Amino acid sequence: MRILQVGKYYPPVDGGIENNVRALSVGLASRYEVTALVFNTARRTTDELIEGVRVVRVGTLGKILSTEMAPGFLPWFRRLMHADVIHLHTPNPIGELACLLAPARARLLITYHSDVVKQRLLGKANRILLHRLKRRADRVIAYTQRYLETSPVIRHYEAKSAIIPHGVELTEFEATPAILERARQLRLAHGSRLALFVGRLVYYKGVDVLLRAIAKLDGVRLMIVGDGPMRSELETLARQLGVMDRTIMIGRASHAEKVACYHACDFLVLPATHRSEAFGQVQVEALACGKPVICTNIDSGVPFVSRHEETGFVVEPMDVDGLAAAMRKLFDDTALRERFGAAGRRRAEALFSREVMVRDSLALYEDLLRGRTSAAPASNGSGGAL
Repeated sequence: MRILQVGKYYPPVDGGIENNVRALSVGLASRYEVTALVFNTARRTTDELIEGVRVVRVGTLGKILSTEMAPGFLPWFRRLMHADVIHLHTPNPIGELACLLAPARARLLITYHSDVVKQRLLGKANRILLHRLKRRADRVIAYTQRYLETSPVIRHYEAKSAIIPHGVELTEFEATPAILERARQLRLAHGSRLALFVGRLVYYKGVDVLLRAIAKLDGVRLMIVGDGPMRSELETLARQLGVMDRTIMIGRASHAEKVACYHACDFLVLPATHRSEAFGQVQVEALACGKPVICTNIDSGVPFVSRHEETGFVVEPMDVDGLAAAMRKLFDDTALRERFGAAGRRRAEALFSREVMVRDSLALYEDLLRGRTSAAPASNGSGGAL
């Protein structure tokens, strides 16, 4: 079987879609021929073999309305489109345009990672392209049933939908001696009461709400792993709130450093405020490290990943007092943190491992190649619970 993954970027570019494309591609490459067609962050095009996956990064001239200007993308797609399965990861307007050219014999799948919420013009164009593609696509994959049902775009695809949550390679988050030593150093440097945020510093992550909650808690510190356009604004807010001395802005970090931060913290906080946060992969990573998660009850897949009073707490978005109360409760109760952490690790193993994601994706591919036309069931035997 020849599989073509069409994405936006590929690691070391960090992000939920990028990590999903890599995890799926690497997991499939042990059995099949897998190519990932993505954009480069530079003008040149590269073609290399990484972990058994052929990765073609097409050079870009820049972006307009968050869309890559890559004249070489369509020619490269034409060269690679004669695969058995073409798997498009969207939102990705140029990739969507390319997939309209997919040959009739190829099975076409779309993983819908998130709605386009803020950029109205781009969102409208994306919906037009997707409604064209839905007539061609064999399956549309969502991470959770809740996101499928609440999306104004993909709820129309329900008859040909499949639910396959994002999975991570759990071994990449294990507490090795080196990771534990680095975690010990972080706690010595920053204190023993540590909350953690991991992600891009953008509006929908709710880091401003988190800083306001930290201001209500004495003797605790916040590590922030990640960078983005709001960094300067958030640093200004931290100074205004008087918590800059308790806020550790780590910035972009290597994978090993990020894992050490997970193991150093008491818990992860994902205080997302908008459904642009469709799933929250960092929650899976924290659960894989045996750490509790505090997330928000936004209208997306986020509150499915970490369950309220099972693996952490789910609070209402933008509720500073509620977020502070949940953090205080976890800081003050070691036994509760340990119970939530152990349950989180079990949940990650059962639902969010790369092995599970690859297994369910491969079953879907093989069903399509055998010519089955019935809608795929939700993965993991969980039916509508996803």
